[in-house]
Amino acid sequence: MMRQVTQNHVHMHGIAILLTKYKTVACIYMLCDVLHTVAALQASLQAKDINLASVPANVESTTKRLMELKKNVSTSTWFKNHSLVFSNDAQLGAKNIVVTEEEKNLFLHKVYRPWVQSVVDNISRRMESTYLISAMSIFDPRHLPTEDKLANYGIEKIRNLINFYSVAQRIQFQGEICISQPDINAEDLESEWKLFRRVIFVRYKDSTLQQVLSKLIDSGNSDIATAFPNLAKVAAIVNVLPVKKATVNRSFSTMKLIKTRAPQ
Repeated sequence: MMRQVTQNHVHMHGIAILLTKYKTVACIYMLCDVLHTVAALQASLQAKDINLASVPANVESTTKRLMELKKNVSTSTWFKNHSLVFSNDAQLGAKNIVVTEEEKNLFLHKVYRPWVQSVVDNISRRMESTYLISAMSIFDPRHLPTEDKLANYGIEKIRNLINFYSVAQRIQFQGEICISQPDINAEDLESEWKLFRRVIFVRYKDSTLQQVLSKLIDSGNSDIATAFPNLAKVAAIVNVLPVKKATVNRSFSTMKLIKTRAPQ
């Protein structure tokens, strides 16, 4: 970049000036703090063998870590790298960039802490129903208890699902408030679960969550899907929860390759 600046490249000269501004550098390190933490949560939610029971704990630990960063900024990359980036021995320090305590405090109180709080609020808003996600883990054979404890397995969680999916929900659609009518029978769902947990234990104990869901959703599998129609509807909901973004990411990577890296 500096080589191009010396060659009077106007655009690179503008970027070089911007990158020597304190607020720009501070924002980059702020992003390092937050995105590293959020990326770990994203990876756990997109894992192929996602553990639904761990989602509430993962969300809680992520928001807790972010709140620690907000409160104890001395533990952040942003704080630790001030002397490293702006010291006399560093490249920016050699440019005689003076960072005052007032400027640091202004950034901390006006930018850093408010933005971290907004990320926490956004996660809390988007993940407010983690108890439902955790309840859906009953379909995962990894959580099966021993046979002597099977009689009580999943009762509390299936009732959480019943309380949510078997009642009418108020939703907003195109600016109008609508009432969605449930198509899941509460009593039948609990009865089906009491039978199906035994099926999982006997037939699918060594299967994956995805395999169990596929058995329930597959309408051609008459001995499972037809016998448990209400569970099949819940399984269809569970099946779309771990939404993968790999296809989207690959599409953008390909576009970048075509636009910037492909030989002309």
